[in-house]
Amino acid sequence: MDMVTFDGRESTKQQRVKVLNSDDTKISLLPENYLANTNKEELCLEYVRNFDGRFKVLHPHKPPLFLIAPNEYGVDKFVCTSLRPALLPFKEVYNLQDACSFVADYLHYEPLESPTSPPSCLPSSTQVLEWSTGDCFDVSMLLCSLLLGAGYDAYVVMGKAPKWVTLKDRAHLECPSVAAQREAEAEAVAQAKAATELDLSAKPTKYLQPAKASLESKFLAEAEADAKAGSTAIVGHANQHKHSHRHHTHADAKQLPVDDWLPDEKLAARLAGETLAEPPPTCFEDKDPALFGKRVHAWVLVRGGKRAVDGFVLVEPSTGTCYSDPAEAPYESIEAIWNDKNFHASLQHKVPVSEMSFDVQDGTAWEMVFVDPAVLLAEKEALREAMEDELENGEPMSPGSQASGDGSWASGGGAMSEEQGGGKDASPGGPQPVEGGEGAARGGERTASNVSLGGQGLRSGRAKPRVDPDRNPSGLAEDDKGTNILDLPPSWVSKLRLDRLHLDLKYPPTGCRTTLYRRCKEEVFAECRQAQGCVKRVTLYLDDQAAGRMRAFEVRETYANRTDKLSRRVKHLLKGEVAEEFLPGRPEGLKRISEVVGIRREVEFYPLARQDGLWLRVEEFGRKAMERFKGRGDSLEYRSVTAHEDTSGAAKALWVLPTGGVAGGDSDLVADKMAVKFLGSSAADRAKVSFYLREGKIRTQWHLAPGKVQPREAYHYKSDAKSGGPRGSGVGETLAPGVRAQPSELEKLLAEERAVLAEVKRSQQEMNELVKLRRREEEQATTLSKVTEPLFDAAPKLRLLGGGDSSGLEHEGFELKESAPAVDYLTPFLASYQQSSATLEGFGSTGAGSGKGKPNLSKEEAVRVRDACLRSLKDRLLERANIIQNRLNDENARLSKRQATFQRNAGREADPLAEADFEKFCAEAMFTIGILEQRLVAHEESALKKYKALDEKLAKDPRLAVLQS
Repeated sequence: MDMVTFDGRESTKQQRVKVLNSDDTKISLLPENYLANTNKEELCLEYVRNFDGRFKVLHPHKPPLFLIAPNEYGVDKFVCTSLRPALLPFKEVYNLQDACSFVADYLHYEPLESPTSPPSCLPSSTQVLEWSTGDCFDVSMLLCSLLLGAGYDAYVVMGKAPKWVTLKDRAHLECPSVAAQREAEAEAVAQAKAATELDLSAKPTKYLQPAKASLESKFLAEAEADAKAGSTAIVGHANQHKHSHRHHTHADAKQLPVDDWLPDEKLAARLAGETLAEPPPTCFEDKDPALFGKRVHAWVLVRGGKRAVDGFVLVEPSTGTCYSDPAEAPYESIEAIWNDKNFHASLQHKVPVSEMSFDVQDGTAWEMVFVDPAVLLAEKEALREAMEDELENGEPMSPGSQASGDGSWASGGGAMSEEQGGGKDASPGGPQPVEGGEGAARGGERTASNVSLGGQGLRSGRAKPRVDPDRNPSGLAEDDKGTNILDLPPSWVSKLRLDRLHLDLKYPPTGCRTTLYRRCKEEVFAECRQAQGCVKRVTLYLDDQAAGRMRAFEVRETYANRTDKLSRRVKHLLKGEVAEEFLPGRPEGLKRISEVVGIRREVEFYPLARQDGLWLRVEEFGRKAMERFKGRGDSLEYRSVTAHEDTSGAAKALWVLPTGGVAGGDSDLVADKMAVKFLGSSAADRAKVSFYLREGKIRTQWHLAPGKVQPREAYHYKSDAKSGGPRGSGVGETLAPGVRAQPSELEKLLAEERAVLAEVKRSQQEMNELVKLRRREEEQATTLSKVTEPLFDAAPKLRLLGGGDSSGLEHEGFELKESAPAVDYLTPFLASYQQSSATLEGFGSTGAGSGKGKPNLSKEEAVRVRDACLRSLKDRLLERANIIQNRLNDENARLSKRQATFQRNAGREADPLAEADFEKFCAEAMFTIGILEQRLVAHEESALKKYKALDEKLAKDPRLAVLQS
């Protein structure tokens, strides 16, 4: 028997329940519904037990239904009443995926006490939240309660699941975050490729070869059509024979042993009369033949129609995974589903989950426990109209119609549906339907036996008649025909409550969780709990579980609330590469930095955050550095520098670049070549300028001219030996054929070379300083000082600390700093009387209502202090009233002015648009005026109360006790 989950947790429910029942103080504070049942609940339990007994007789091959389970205090409860729809005031649990993730992360998952049977105890969801631990039934009940409160059509599902699902073994699955990142990267590559193709197709060119028209042969097409027609007839005959064979096989399959439960694929193959090859054995398969296909599990079903949910969604509560396609769900079979309205037992025998019908109103697929009175009355009315039509037409009524006419089917038991419909699963020795109904046979005795049960064709989901306990203490509802119908008792579970502090903890009690996937380990942390602000760490391994995951090759970390704006870091351990991504907001506009130690560094910036428009810099240490720009006024888009390491020490100082510790301690990084590229739209614009520092030349290239295949270029030399120009000038130039350069052009290029070299040095120095800054930030990030907590998350902690109760925060691991003493309402008025500093500090620490540190005031001084305090409050209240009154006067003036303008123009030609605009303006103005008037009245009432309350508070203040003498 497997009693331990994949992460090493075993069932501790019995121990937790034992400890809970030993706390007499907590038991004395519990509501009565936790420790005893009301009369209506007892009647409901009797009714449900009656239903369960009949269901077992009619469906002996079905496993026992999980209808009644004791709560944490040993009191039997109907499972539907253990659901309490709850809407928590947090957006983090409002949507489907968010609620599923919250429950899966917040609760520790434990296995069932017995893998082949439901739990022996079904505690309330409030207790499960307090424990933050539960099995599949506890987690499903809590998740279903939250989804029902959020407006989803959710059900708890009980069925069979494979071993790896029941034990939360995800070692054979791919990590969801890794798969999502791979899909995102593939989508980004596809979008970039599509954009490139679109850009190329948009450029007109006369060399583009036109597409050739497709050539098709009519003769070959007709021959292919004739061949398909002949093969279709043959295949149709074969399919008809195969369908007939499968039909007989399916009929024979119903005679299989009742305890033979098979997984979906094997079951489908067996019903089709085919053989299915066994998959190769894996580490997550169930190797115990006694438990194969018999492991009990619970999950959640969300039906479409509400909250924009389409179709059906199956949710695995232990992991928070949502399966929108039932064929992808790993579950084997479903036995029953229930929510806070009704319980539905499945009548779909040996049907795979992917092929099941989830229409709970279908009486041939589901058997409901409680009857919907509205549907019952509607069907009775339809039956009565049919009987009247038969009488009008002169047709005699059948015996079955007479039996149904007096309501026998409404009180004959919900489990009688298959027997009345001729089902093969009905036991020959079971109870048979009685003419006139069982309720009529007992003379209308008011017990659970003759209360209306669900039947085939009944539909649920409508409103049920409520019962007045004063007029009908039995708990039964009565329709207009006098039939007794039992409605579901209200939930006995207390209202679910969760504070913001525990919600932010996410993974109690330590704030972290670890999950193992196939060749992957995922660690998640609550925000502001990890020292460096990490919220997720994913480690990828070359080895699988069998090898012990010893060789890691990649680590992906996600951060939040970092002062340095770091959001993500990826470490490629085998390549020695570290990549970091940052959020907007850094002074230098850093977006991403990737570095292979000692080989290459790539830095990406937010171009709008920099004045120079730099968005990418790629540096190969000791060889080359390239920079790309966007949105520059000088059309510069590219700049690069090629360098080499010089150990001689004789390099020209002008060409030496800052190394920042990249080059060796005894070597210099000397620039050899620089190049800049420009954007341009005409042949007169320069495309590229290359500065060959060692060779002493400059090459200039222009953009291609229309109709040309080679760009125009020119060379300028700084040495007379190579120039061939006039001697004594010190500089010369050599031009391409047909190009004549002026001496002033060379001077401009030399000045540009010096400017480019200065920019290269500045950029190199900036990168060196950025690397040093990142090293200091990581050294300082080892403490929580580099993690900033959001204001709205820290405010509740400060409020709790201000209330004087910080023990709960310390227990949860929050580090709270001492706050400044609260300012007392009398401190500003007492300070003018030159009290000593020690006395004033005593006032601020003790606050109102304390008798310590009372000032020595005379009666006249106390009167002045009281009057000044009341006058200050009165001035603030009057100022607020004046603001509201002025706003009201402005709105009235606007409305009067607009009305006068409309009346002056009324004599002219009528304009429908102007009239509609005027009506809209009047409606908005009247709405605003009404709000302001209500606000003014409310302020006047509250002002009097506030003034009176402060006067009473001052009268009781011990520091002004001299006024009472």
